[in-house]
Amino acid sequence: MVRGIPAGQRGRGGCGSQRQSGRGRGYGRRMAGKRMVPDSWTRSPVGPAEDSQTKTEITREQELDALKAQERDIQAQILYLEKRIRAIETGTSSDFKAFVDSDKCAGCGTCEDVCPVGAIVVDEIASIDAECCIGCGSCVAQCPRGALNLYSLTEQSA
Repeated sequence: MVRGIPAGQRGRGGCGSQRQSGRGRGYGRRMAGKRMVPDSWTRSPVGPAEDSQTKTEITREQELDALKAQERDIQAQILYLEKRIRAIETGTSSDFKAFVDSDKCAGCGTCEDVCPVGAIVVDEIASIDAECCIGCGSCVAQCPRGALNLYSLTEQSA
């Protein structure tokens, strides 16, 4: 028995033999620098091939608009989290409610999409269910025309 292989089994292509794997002596030197995975395995079969004519150039304005939208999203999330934290810590809900300036509202529906409790319905212009509104300010932060604002319930009753 040589290297754990019985004499009758050497060179027959058994499991792990050099013949079966096709490697043999000098395999590492022969394969140095060669790609081990076929290109067809690494190419993405989805989507059209890109060339210089099909690439879309993003303008400065488009990038700026996208960044401003992300900023509004982040501001709304921060405002919402601050309101929720305060409500949990104090055991009360927000003392603010949202209202719509109908002269500024374009009816785009952004506020309706971002309202976490579904208090806003847009039918030409936005309308807010005051009973449902939690005063988080998400709609205010997201409105592209500044048509939504928050008013304080404590100032109204004082």
